[in-house]
Amino acid sequence: MPAKSAVVYGDIYMVDGGYCRKCLDFGCEDVLLIDTIETVQWQKHRIANPNLDFYKGDFSNPHFMRSFDRRYDIGIVYDILLHQAPLLSTLHLMLEKVGERFQDQPELAEELRHT
Repeated sequence: MPAKSAVVYGDIYMVDGGYCRKCLDFGCEDVLLIDTIETVQWQKHRIANPNLDFYKGDFSNPHFMRSFDRRYDIGIVYDILLHQAPLLSTLHLMLEKVGERFQDQPELAEELRHT
């Protein structure tokens, strides 16, 4: 990956920070996850890897997003933008934290897991 740092938005639901771990696999040295929830699995991954960081908060909230000043080489957003009611405002807040690259994927149909 041509980025040393990444911010990943909303990567907990059903994947427990999976995109964050992929960023590390592809060579990112510093990965931040922003989400309103966290899971035990995510906490275990984070404890095992000091290059993972977590800010618990709502990335559509301007006060929360302005509470930190860091910028990242790439921002990653999968399957969450269509869940954001103030879409353009949220996208603007996300882009303020990103240098030159932003990776987005439209929402895909979610698969239910039967356990």
